[in-house]
Formats: sequence, structure tokens, C-alpha cells
Amino acid sequence: AKTFGDTLICRGGEAQISEAGGSAYYWELHIGDSAQIQNISPNEATVYYVYTFSKKGCVKLDSVMVDVMQGFDAEIDGQTFAIGTKKGNVVLIK
Repeated sequence: AKTFGDTLICRGGEAQISEAGGSAYYWELHIGDSAQIQNISPNEATVYYVYTFSKKGCVKLDSVMVDVMQGFDAEIDGQTFAIGTKKGNVVLIK
């Protein structure tokens, strides 16, 4: 089983996380769902845990980290930009 989706999103954004390699899935904590692919919009850094079940009855626990960049809007020369920081770096999104 393999999780996909460790990612960074802007606050208010959406991320798609998924798990592969099993025949059934269960996402716990914030999701409580069994779909293989999840669309999530956390407001703060969150770790999502997923149980993957094989056809032979084996179970594997894995996790996906979604970090949320806390930013703010700024206006520069009449254009609006979203500005945020992540580990000391400034990220500018037009």
C-alpha cells in the first residue's frame, strides 16, 4: 500500500490525497470515509491516517501530511497577491 499526497496548500485551498495498493480503505480522524481518493480543505497542518485492507485480510496503517500556509492578501500597484511564508521563505501567488 502507498499513500500519495503529502503536500502544502494555501489556507482556504483544497488538496487531494489518496491511497493505493489495497482492496478497501478507511480514513480515520477528520474524514471517516472509505473512498480511495479524498478532497480535503484543512485550516491548519493536519495528518490524515488511512487503513488499507488487502484481499487476503492484511491491514496497513499509513498517513498523509497536509501542511497549510497561513498567508494574507496584499495589493501592489493595483493588483492583488496572496503572500505567505513557509520555513522562512516568502511565497508570492498572483
